[in-house]
Amino acid sequence: MQMSPIRKKPVRRWPAATVLMLAGAMSAQQDTVRLNYRNTDLQEVVEAVAEATGRNFVIDPLVGADRKVNLFGSQPLSPEAYYQAFLSMLSAHGIVAVPSGPVIRLSPDRTMRILAGAGPESSANDELRTLVLPVTNVDAQGLVPIVRPMMSPGAHVAAHPPTNVLILSDRGSNVNKVARVIGRIDQKNDQPVEVIPLEHASARDIVRVLNEMAVGADTAFNLAVADDRTNSVLLGGEQNRRLELRALVARLDTPSLEGGNTRVRYLNYADAASLSEKLSTQFADRAGEGERILVSADEATNALIIDAPPTTMRHIVAVVDQLDIRRAQVLVEVLIAEVSADRANQLGVNWAAYDPQRVLGSTDFPASGTSLRELVAGSLSGTDQGRAVAAEALGPGAGFAVGRVRDDGLSFAALISAVENTAGSNILGTPMVVTLDNQEATINVGQNVPFITGSYASSGINPSSADGQIRPFTTVGRNDIGLTLTITPRINQGDAVRLEIDQTLSELAPSVAGAVDLVTNTRELTTAVIVEDGGTLVLGGLIQDKIRESRQSVPVLGNLPLIGALFRASGQTREKTNLMLFIRPTILRDSAQADAATNVKYDYLRRQQLAQSFSGGSTKMPELEDAFDLGEEEEDNAGTVEADGSDSD
Repeated sequence: MQMSPIRKKPVRRWPAATVLMLAGAMSAQQDTVRLNYRNTDLQEVVEAVAEATGRNFVIDPLVGADRKVNLFGSQPLSPEAYYQAFLSMLSAHGIVAVPSGPVIRLSPDRTMRILAGAGPESSANDELRTLVLPVTNVDAQGLVPIVRPMMSPGAHVAAHPPTNVLILSDRGSNVNKVARVIGRIDQKNDQPVEVIPLEHASARDIVRVLNEMAVGADTAFNLAVADDRTNSVLLGGEQNRRLELRALVARLDTPSLEGGNTRVRYLNYADAASLSEKLSTQFADRAGEGERILVSADEATNALIIDAPPTTMRHIVAVVDQLDIRRAQVLVEVLIAEVSADRANQLGVNWAAYDPQRVLGSTDFPASGTSLRELVAGSLSGTDQGRAVAAEALGPGAGFAVGRVRDDGLSFAALISAVENTAGSNILGTPMVVTLDNQEATINVGQNVPFITGSYASSGINPSSADGQIRPFTTVGRNDIGLTLTITPRINQGDAVRLEIDQTLSELAPSVAGAVDLVTNTRELTTAVIVEDGGTLVLGGLIQDKIRESRQSVPVLGNLPLIGALFRASGQTREKTNLMLFIRPTILRDSAQADAATNVKYDYLRRQQLAQSFSGGSTKMPELEDAFDLGEEEEDNAGTVEADGSDSD
């Protein structure tokens, strides 16, 4: 259908999209068009372009049909050149032409991302165009940051990783330009890579020199990379360029004129003295081959002073880099739980009868715990010391005692002894220690107790003695009694910890009758175990139940029915002990984990202190972050008091 051409009309407001359509093509006589639009409404220019080129336009209300534009020239143009000039004018005003079927939409360029351009593939004008560009040899996602700076401010570029394509939405001319750049980048690289091993120079230093020389040169397709492990330089790019770089590398790879160099390496975590000994031993064979290698330690700055040829220097520095690392720490907690119970029962009858004219007899059983003879002798003495001996001989647990002592008649005494002793203990200890990985640690908690080691006396008169008497003397030694824990942790792969443990737990035993000195109970454990980080493992233990029974009696008489109990004494002792040892290691890999473990332990100690109640009150422990500031506060307070005192004078 043909419509008459749109004529020049007065300016009108367009509430919605303005549609301008050209019904027929230009006549054969209209071969050229002159540009002469000065401060003209956009609508009038669009009408003229529609009439000259035979295209249909839609003006977006956001553009404004009454916008003033300028488009003029001195030479006549063909209709197509006229249209290109029109598009350039639109671009200058921030307007894009978006082909949409039979019409071309004129919209603000800020809407470019949401508009779908449908220009032809060969479009080279300023119409909005969307291009889906397949990428074959490189990663499309990696091209996005390269292409984005070349796009217009309102353009859109995105990658679709599953299909490895780029989506470009911009003016047609710019899309074509970007597509050509991508075509040069998306090339198959068939150029080989050369590996140049170095004998004297450092690969990293050589590559640094090559990169500095390449600044500003055309090295888009040349690549130099250092391989520190083999001390080699990898060259890629065009063959001619690689030949030049290879010759340059050969000239740089020359031995040092001094035959060696000296370097100071400051250590962060390792011990310089220990590490220098290890390095000297490790590279001693190279020193025997004629190389001058010297590694010494400066303990004041914890630094290594290394003097070696360049090749050996690189090897030594590489070893130092791997050894000078922060080692993890291990918090080792040991739980010692002991529950014991002792029970002893003794029952016996001691009696004696005496007449000056005849001897009747007596029984005295030490197992009953009471000596009847000492009891009678102490009672007859009539002195305080004798009565004390009698009281000690009577001892605890005597149930019934009766007797009569006469000088001119029958004397008798009878003592029924019944003793029951019960003792129990519940010991719970949790020693803990923090140490570095593969570093032995020891904790010792206890007392230094004196023990008699010997007694001596001179065989003759001591010449140094004024009175000439023999003076015996006793030697005393001191031993540690308590807990001694020695642990060496080693962290394995997978956060498992291997623990070498040597633990000794000793304590003073209750007094034992007949013992000439102190008696100690010792529990010792030496083992090696593997425990997961934060896991708990039982190390060992002792479950013991001992029963001792004793009986003393007069032969024959002690076995008689009924009255046999008068001629015997019996006792029973039972000791039951349950001892278990548990261990739990916790790996502290950084300062954050170490701080967390410290806060947990300190908070527990503070809660225990706050839970205690004293009649007069007690000083509360401060928070951990304030604990180390107490000394400074006391010094400040002391300074204040001193200042006040000086003022009062």
